[in-house]
Amino acid sequence: KRHMYWISIPHRDSLPGPGAPCYLADSAQSIGNVVTAVRNGENDELLVVLTDEAISSAHLVIDGVRSEITKNDLPYSI
Repeated sequence: KRHMYWISIPHRDSLPGPGAPCYLADSAQSIGNVVTAVRNGENDELLVVLTDEAISSAHLVIDGVRSEITKNDLPYSI
């Protein structure tokens, strides 16, 4: 099952575009994708749809680049 998450990653040269695939570092199977991304100071912030198991990982490969991730709280609750 997949859910929407808001994550931060260290700043990179270019932001991943909508639909960019996300992978666990040791897997070739997609575990989600980017919905949107913005720059915020030294970090890039992404709204992503990921599997529940993927969000517990400290690193993801996002659009071909391995990145350390920080999970943020969404500004709403369901």
